Amino acid sequence: HRTDSNCKLRQMVHDGNQRWDNLQRRVTSILRRLKYFCSQREDFESARENIVVWLTEMDLQLTNIEHFSECDTQAKIKQLRAFQQEISLNTGKIEQIFLQGDQLMQKCEPLDAAVIEEELEELRRYFQEVSGRVERYYRKLMRLPLTDDENDVSDREAELDDNTDIPVLPWHDKSTDSMLSPQVSISRSTSLVQPMRSERSGRDTPASVDSIPL
Repeated sequence: HRTDSNCKLRQMVHDGNQRWDNLQRRVTSILRRLKYFCSQREDFESARENIVVWLTEMDLQLTNIEHFSECDTQAKIKQLRAFQQEISLNTGKIEQIFLQGDQLMQKCEPLDAAVIEEELEELRRYFQEVSGRVERYYRKLMRLPLTDDENDVSDREAELDDNTDIPVLPWHDKSTDSMLSPQVSISRSTSLVQPMRSERSGRDTPASVDSIPL
């Protein structure tokens, strides 16, 4: 019978094995990248949902303090200061969520990017809504008449001047396809939350919390 005198068959087998090995390495690399991307997306969604839950809880607590609580003014002010502290502590986490979302949008398919963009926009609106309500109600309480056992009015006015900062989140500018700011900035202007209706409570009613995507 015929023999592989020119080693053509052996070379074909070698080339076939080489192509198969290359294909396996490529598939393994693609799967590794996909798993990493999926892990990033899951981390992003988990962090975003945790912040939405936190905002929802604060929203409902603020509604209760504003409309149903029988506490005196000083007690309410103390609770609002605690809210302000929470907002300050979580602003960094929210900033990181926005940075994660922007990175994901640059890597994923257009349809997925549109979903992430919508989620971030909803988070930005809700954060500014809740933080704006806290700030406005705090200002309102600081200007209420004092009883005999409460602090001196000058002290409260000084505290009011020191607690007017509202966190402003960076956001993706569609026109420039870039982040407006890589860092969370602080502004003395309350106009940053003016698009929201003043003195909103519980996103109009506590029942409407069910409409928040979790």
